[in-house]
Amino acid sequence: SFPTRRSSDLEEVIFRGIIYRITEESLGTNLALIISALLFGLVHLFNEHANAISVISAAFGGILAGLLLSMTKRLWLPIFFHAGWNWAQASLGVAVSGIEELPGFIESRLEGPVLITGGAFGPENSVITVVFVLILSGMAYFLTLRRGNLRQKPVGK
Repeated sequence: SFPTRRSSDLEEVIFRGIIYRITEESLGTNLALIISALLFGLVHLFNEHANAISVISAAFGGILAGLLLSMTKRLWLPIFFHAGWNWAQASLGVAVSGIEELPGFIESRLEGPVLITGGAFGPENSVITVVFVLILSGMAYFLTLRRGNLRQKPVGK
């Protein structure tokens, strides 16, 4: 079902290819980032073991994916970034957005405080991931701005 077993490419087509692009066109980049990221984060609320940090982390991941789209004006970059992110976690044998039964190349178990390891939801529930994604988002925002790809809200709307 969609809430528990989503593919990263489908998520990116829906949240960046449709919602983000339409919102960016009508409201500008900054509001499109916020709106699409909040929706993206809220969808992750339905995943097993989700909590406030995992939803916030997913929302920040949505901001990063939106910026990757705005920076390059190509949907393939957020699709491959998202797929690579999920693949890397699954390959290392840790949960991906709360889904634990994915096959991996390595059998592993994260131990330590949930704020650091992400607990049963996986590394996406970690404050380390939130900080990492915020740093990448800052860099992507700077590059988007530098390339002149930051859209302003159209006048009169």
